[in-house]
Amino acid sequence: MECKCPHCGHLNTAEPGQLRRCDSCKKAYEHGDKKMPVLPPAPKPATEKQCPFCAETIKASAIKCKHCGEMLGERPATVESESHEAQESSKAKPSLFGILVLLFVVFWIVGKCNNTDSTTHSASDPVASLFSAWDGSNKEMVRETKSRMNNPDSFEHVETRYSDRGDKVLLKMTFRGKNAFNATITKTATALIDPQTRTISNFYIGE
Repeated sequence: MECKCPHCGHLNTAEPGQLRRCDSCKKAYEHGDKKMPVLPPAPKPATEKQCPFCAETIKASAIKCKHCGEMLGERPATVESESHEAQESSKAKPSLFGILVLLFVVFWIVGKCNNTDSTTHSASDPVASLFSAWDGSNKEMVRETKSRMNNPDSFEHVETRYSDRGDKVLLKMTFRGKNAFNATITKTATALIDPQTRTISNFYIGE
């Protein structure tokens, strides 16, 4: 008698209770009341998923959404480690900067305390009138220096320091100028000056 294949529906010839292989799909089945169970096909693994941030469809294996740019899942440990190190480094920078500033201030104060010369002149200073309010130079010292230079027009005042010796003032002036070879050099001129007569003595130009 004819029986229908439960797998593909093809009509085959078989007796009740007989185990029969379908002529069409080649799958085995039992004709009659007892039929071999037909298992549902196994579900296929999902190849796509929905982004939890923008709801767009992306690949199931994606770790970053191509639509909104958000990272999906946990960030790699290396990225978190680098971020932590960057934060620690940014916290340490202000402390290091503060230490450098403190050291600079300390050295500046020590240098000022150890410097026996003076470059500032107050209104009550008896020798204040010896120096220019514009660049702190002494015009008698400048005039004497220019008279001994190869090229007086190249004279450039750098700084002038002084030390009060009572009746005389010791001047130390640093200046730049061109020598006989037209090269710019820096030298220091020293001299004693009388604050009352503004007379220069013991003038000397050194290196």
